[in-house]
Amino acid sequence: MAEGDSLYRYVSRYYIRKGRGPVEPGDVHDLKRLTIVSPTSDRDWIVTPQTKISTPAGSLPCESRRFEKTESNETPSGRVKIVQRRTDRVEVWTSSTVPVFHLARCVVERERESKTIPAVRGIPASGPRRSRTTSVVVAYGKGAKPLISSP
Repeated sequence: MAEGDSLYRYVSRYYIRKGRGPVEPGDVHDLKRLTIVSPTSDRDWIVTPQTKISTPAGSLPCESRRFEKTESNETPSGRVKIVQRRTDRVEVWTSSTVPVFHLARCVVERERESKTIPAVRGIPASGPRRSRTTSVVVAYGKGAKPLISSP
C-alpha cells in the first residue's frame, strides 16, 4: 500500500495479542511507523495470484504481495566511517473471503547492521539484528468469538 493509502489515521484504538499471551491495547502511534516500510508504488510489489494459505481461521484462497527494500548509509566520522544497513522484507496475503480489510496474513522481517570502517578497537560492530512480526487472521464471520469485549 502506498503512503497515502494507509488507514492508520482513521484508527482510534487497536488491540494486539502476542502468541498465546493476553490481548492488550496497542499504541496507535506504532501504526504510523509501520507505513514507513511500505513501497511507494504498485510496481514495487511482486504479486502472486491464486495462492492458498492455512490460518487458524481455515484454508484461504489468497493473493500474495511482497517486496524487499534495502537502505545503506555511510557517515564519515574523523578517520573512520560508520556504515549502517537496513533491509525490510514484507509479504501480505489478502483474501476476499475475509471481510473488511481482507488481510489473511502479514509478515514483516527487518535486519539492521552497523560497523566502522576501518574497524576501531573498542567500538564493536553490531552484527545483524533481526526481527520478525507476523499477523494472521484467527477467526471471522458468523459465529466467530471475539478475543476482546467492550466494557
